Amino acid sequence: MSQKKSIVWSVFVKCDGGGFAQCKLCNSKIKMIGSSTSSLMKHIKAKHPAALELQQSETAVTAVASTSTGTNEGSIAAVRRQQPKISYAFEKANVYSRDSSKRKTLDECVMRMISRDIQPFSIVEDAGFRELVHNLDPRYVLPNRKKLSSQYLPEEDRGIYLTLTAHFISSEWELKSFALNTIRIRNSHTGENIKSEIETALDKWGIKHKVSTLVTDNAANIASAAELLHVRHVPCFAHTLNLIVKDSLKK
Repeated sequence: MSQKKSIVWSVFVKCDGGGFAQCKLCNSKIKMIGSSTSSLMKHIKAKHPAALELQQSETAVTAVASTSTGTNEGSIAAVRRQQPKISYAFEKANVYSRDSSKRKTLDECVMRMISRDIQPFSIVEDAGFRELVHNLDPRYVLPNRKKLSSQYLPEEDRGIYLTLTAHFISSEWELKSFALNTIRIRNSHTGENIKSEIETALDKWGIKHKVSTLVTDNAANIASAAELLHVRHVPCFAHTLNLIVKDSLKK
């Protein structure tokens, strides 16, 4: 395969010493098997599909122009002027740098979407959402939820939050569920402090005397808070099962 004609050598350069080639777009070093470039092409298809697509489009247009019969030189030149340059392919395929103003703008747009639509930070890790964003702009790499919360959530809004949800049977014998309050635990997360926050919320709703059971995760401080409230404590079954599976996998 000729290096001059192959898209591979427009994206890769051979490393000194042989055996490896380095990608110009992401600086990854890919091992070659002999003179085969299949591993390099596999990398381009997986990591830089836009570069491959644009180069193939350019090749296709050139082929049409060169094989058309009865076409004058002026029309061929016009077709070639419309062809995307390989440098343009690089520009579109290469991801935005961390300091790019475009990347920061898109990060902030994602954060506003999460805030306005009350979406969880984990949406940025959902396969469908990631596929959508990649197709809209292949150069944009979504931040993970840890970066979103640490970089774009104001310092004063960070911390530990506790949400109380009431489950009860209505007078029509229907199961009802309502989120009563989301509380930020500003002090140390002791059982006593959590108990005080829960008690304040229950008093606010006037339902403290109606609470018969508190369902929580298995954290010791939460269990302690339930004990201090003198209500029956039931560990969440899903959380308990999750802990059992994790513990089993470790063994």
